Amino acid sequence: MNLIPPAERRICVVVDIAKYSAHPTTDHLAMAPQLRKVTESAVVHAGVRWAKVEVQNQGDGLLLQLPPRINEPQVLPGLINGLCLALQQSNRRTLASRRLRLRMALTQGIQHPGPTGAIGDALIVACRLVDSQSVRDALDSHPDRDLAVIVSDNLYLDVIAQKYPGLDPAEFTAVQAEIESKSFAAKAWVHVPVPGDWPLAGPRLLDTPAARRIAALGRDAAGLPGAALGGIVGGVAWQHHQAAHPPRHVHDGSPADHAHPTDHGTPADHGLPGHPGDAHYGDDIPEVSEAHDSHHADGAYTHDVYSDDAASDDTGYGHGAGGSHSG
Repeated sequence: MNLIPPAERRICVVVDIAKYSAHPTTDHLAMAPQLRKVTESAVVHAGVRWAKVEVQNQGDGLLLQLPPRINEPQVLPGLINGLCLALQQSNRRTLASRRLRLRMALTQGIQHPGPTGAIGDALIVACRLVDSQSVRDALDSHPDRDLAVIVSDNLYLDVIAQKYPGLDPAEFTAVQAEIESKSFAAKAWVHVPVPGDWPLAGPRLLDTPAARRIAALGRDAAGLPGAALGGIVGGVAWQHHQAAHPPRHVHDGSPADHAHPTDHGTPADHGLPGHPGDAHYGDDIPEVSEAHDSHHADGAYTHDVYSDDAASDDTGYGHGAGGSHSG
C-alpha cells in the first residue's frame, strides 16, 4: 500500500527575470548571480534564515519554499520590501543594459516532499501567476520600477488584507490571471512597490556575546520583548564599543589611499546611521547575514541583536505577531 508522505503548509515564492531572452548570454552570466544575491538578501531582510529555504534554480528564475510555521505578517512585508530595496541598490551599480527587473509570485498551500522536489498545487499556481500577462503588464506599465508582485487570492485575504504593518492592501489591485495555453485562470492581486527608506539587512555587527548579554539583561529588567528592546540596547552597546575601540587609520604614505581596519575586524563601512546603506560595499549589494531588521508596529525597521536563545521560530526572532500557518 502506498503511503502519502507528510504534508506541511508552506509559502511558495517564484522570482523571474523580466525579458530575460532579450539579453545576450554575456548579460545572463552577470544577471543570474545578481538574481540569487538580491533574492537571498530579501529573504534575510524578512527574518528568514536562507539555509532554511528550499531553492530550485530555473535558469531565469528561482522557486523558493519558505520554511513552515513562519510569522507571515512579518515575513511577507519584509520579503517584498526587501527585494524591492535590494534591486534598487543592486541596479545602481550595474550597467544599464544589465538592469535587473523581476516579477515575483507568492502563494500558500499544502506541500508534500517528493523525489524531484516538493509536490503541491501552490507551486504550480505560483509558476502560473508569475508567467501571467497580468503581472507582466503591471511591470511594463511602470518602467521606472524594478519589481512587480502577484499574490494568490487566499494569501492576500489571509495576510495582506488584514492590514498588518508593512503592506497596504489598498496598493494591491485585483486581477484575473490567465494562461490560456495552460487552461489556467485564477483571481490574484498585483502590486508594484516603490522602494522605501528602511535599511536593508546588513552585516551582523552586534552578534557578540557582550551584546547578547546586554540585550538579555535589558529585556529581563524591562520585561519587554527582544525585538522591541534588542535594537535599542544593541545600539547603545555598539556606541560604547566604538567609544572604547576607536578605529585605526592606516596610511601607506599616499593621502588618497586609506585603509580603515578596526581593532576587532569590524568593517568600516556598514549600514549604521551616518553610513549610507547603499554605499561602499564593494559589490552590488551588502553581504547578507542572519542579522536583520525587525518589523515593529509602526512599520519601521531597526537593527536587532540576534540571539539564538531568543529564537522561537525559523525567523530567528524571539517575537511573533501571530497569524502564521502551521499545516
